[in-house]
Amino acid sequence: RNHSGDTENGFVMSLWLMPIVLVGRAAAVFPLGILTNLLKCWVERHVPAEGRHMLSWKHMFMMWHGGVGRGGVSLWMVFEFGDWMEPELKRRLTKATCILILVFLVLFGGTTTCCMRLLKLPMGEQVKENATLY
Repeated sequence: RNHSGDTENGFVMSLWLMPIVLVGRAAAVFPLGILTNLLKCWVERHVPAEGRHMLSWKHMFMMWHGGVGRGGVSLWMVFEFGDWMEPELKRRLTKATCILILVFLVLFGGTTTCCMRLLKLPMGEQVKENATLY
């Protein structure tokens, strides 16, 4: 059987999945980051000053940016689909997931340092000992 149509279908499916993954990640990172900050405000009177690290929008953005490039769990999940799934759909999902992981690794992995610099977030040797990052 010729599988060239599968690759095309996998690519099209990955294009549909990319914005869904990005929006889903944002829907998790930003509300939970805000909730974390609210909880820290609520308990701050019981925490020493050095323990009151709030997440800035820059840190939340980098958590979103860094998280979308992780595809190991997604790949494992697609491999674990059982016999209940139609083989054609499973093949398309596997190819779409692999394409999505590769594109996100190149796109987001390749722009992490640039984003950190643009956001003026310290990294590596720029971080002084005993300095606050927040």
